[in-house]
Amino acid sequence: MVPLRFITEALGLDITWEPETRSVLVEKDENLIRLFIDSHKAELNGKTIEVEVPPTILNGRTLVPVRFVSEVLGYAVGWEGLKSEVTITGSKPSTGIEIKPETSIENDYAYEVLRLVNIERQKVGISSLNMSSRLLEVATVKSQDIVDHDYFSHTSPTFGGLRELLEFHSITYTRAGENLATGQKTPEAVVNAWMNSEGHRANIMNPAFNNIGIGIVAGGKYGGYTWTQLFTN
Repeated sequence: MVPLRFITEALGLDITWEPETRSVLVEKDENLIRLFIDSHKAELNGKTIEVEVPPTILNGRTLVPVRFVSEVLGYAVGWEGLKSEVTITGSKPSTGIEIKPETSIENDYAYEVLRLVNIERQKVGISSLNMSSRLLEVATVKSQDIVDHDYFSHTSPTFGGLRELLEFHSITYTRAGENLATGQKTPEAVVNAWMNSEGHRANIMNPAFNNIGIGIVAGGKYGGYTWTQLFTN
């Protein structure tokens, strides 16, 4: 969350405050965003969309979610957890909230894990999981944290437990789960390992979950890759 004036000045946005609806209009080129104070509902060019973290007013200042506003307008947003640093870089085509990352072997593996997991769910009539770009980013942060700090645990020395990890990255949810693995070299191997572990299988097959993020980073205690699955509803 950042002050609205900061992000509008940094990105050259035009803003209008509408007191009747307690909403802020943010305009950039041909895009128009309407943000409603303390509401998860927003509008992009007249179409209703959802905001994970609603705008709010604190001490007379309007605060908005920097990632949402930036990405909807087509900017790339990065987060460096160890430095607590956010970067907003040049424009890219905006495809909405769900954005498939640029192609790499890790990202290809992430979507192959998703495919294999959904096959298992479909076998027993459970709806498929959707890849969330936000969860994918946070899962990748967790995998990188495991590699960088040479540990293997659901409790991170940087972020704490799952709840703290998700809250730190402003992920809203009512139920969440996490699967970890390290050393496997292929999506097939890691999914097979998870499906043969009661606790990991329970997360994969939980019908309450509908979103997933899969973060894969080369390295770890046993070589191969370090894999993180994050689930929310």
